[in-house]
Amino acid sequence: MASGHRIPPAPAALLAASAALFAPAPVFAFEYSLPYTFKTQPRLSEPGRADTGWYFAASAVNGTFPRTSTMMREGGFSDLILDPSDASGRTFWTVQDRGLAVNYDAAGAGDTSFRVFAFPGHHQKFVRIRVSGDSVETLARDSIGGLDTGFVTGLPSARVATGEIALRMRLDSARVNASAAWRVPPSQNGYDFEAIARAPDGTLYLADEMGPRIVRVHAATRRIDREWSPGDGLPLVLARRRDNRGLEAMCRTPSGHLAGLMQGGLYNTASGKRSNARDSTRVLRFLLLNPATGALREHVYLADLKGGNRLPGEVKVGAMACLGDSAFLVLEHGKDREGHHWIDLHRVTLTPQTSDVHEANDMTGNGRMFQGGLKTLEQVGYIPGDSAALASVGVTPLRKQLVLGDVIGRTPWRHESPEGLALVNDSVVAILSDNDYA
Repeated sequence: MASGHRIPPAPAALLAASAALFAPAPVFAFEYSLPYTFKTQPRLSEPGRADTGWYFAASAVNGTFPRTSTMMREGGFSDLILDPSDASGRTFWTVQDRGLAVNYDAAGAGDTSFRVFAFPGHHQKFVRIRVSGDSVETLARDSIGGLDTGFVTGLPSARVATGEIALRMRLDSARVNASAAWRVPPSQNGYDFEAIARAPDGTLYLADEMGPRIVRVHAATRRIDREWSPGDGLPLVLARRRDNRGLEAMCRTPSGHLAGLMQGGLYNTASGKRSNARDSTRVLRFLLLNPATGALREHVYLADLKGGNRLPGEVKVGAMACLGDSAFLVLEHGKDREGHHWIDLHRVTLTPQTSDVHEANDMTGNGRMFQGGLKTLEQVGYIPGDSAALASVGVTPLRKQLVLGDVIGRTPWRHESPEGLALVNDSVVAILSDNDYA
């Protein structure tokens, strides 16, 4: 997720935890390491604009935000996969998200979202990292080539509708100018990468939150050579994603399928209104894509509301790892009604009874409709949105089992932006936090 603030975030960190993940009933007695902190990353700046490469205070003084002592650095780490070339299990690949993009709500803008970019020219990279001692060192950074020419960037995409307008301004300015002179055109290579998966031949797959989309990256050239988007390989209904709640989690199964999970519920109502969608539906869309044949399935993942202590709009999926062709480890996180941040790990199972809710001939973009066309799947999943409500319309969700609850409260981990989850072996996982370029 791109940074939505100017205030310095927490530094990136990595936590290792162990349990019998592949057992039919996972063992709940976890062991864990102290978090590994990242070594200092290169500073971000652009020629002639080095003074903008800092984070700023939360409150403005005389029209500007005072500069803090925290520099902006390479980061934005999203997701985590093990590097199979290192038998020790201490080397990983991650990918950067779109970069420093601060939300700006303009009066009368309606559904248009303005984003102020500190460095519009910044492009995302693959980053190879290794645990060394009590820290994490960076081994390599590889730029990602666009579908045609050039490199990928975090600017709004010219290929899919995003409802975003990019502005290039100094982050210390408390007065944002949204006029045409300050706008940055959409990019053919605009993406917001949030997840990464790898095939045995080195081909990489990335999940983009903005479309949402899935892209394939050539192993040798590190250039995108295939793209799936809503209505073109992915379910058309995914285009109704909430802003900054796109395709957040993805992994590759042993059989070669790509499993993807939306970060939150869609803005998907029969009337088209968004009013109740955000904080009402428990339904998150889970998909299985065969990249070789294009075969596609959709399933229902229910957000865990902990008896009503969590609002659906505050429950987010951070990452996912494949345990097999039908078993997955999912990282949920968010903030409860008391304002406490939490992180949970769930084992999710695709059973023979799990319903495929994909609508292949979706003419409206709502996906499969229920109750005589009166409700979308998301509306059926409105609170309480439990299995009984879904069963009443013939839908069986994925099976969920809590593996570890409250990672923040039960381990030394104190980071609120978990964006990566990797299997180190059959009993150890690694969790990676996003440093939001600090």
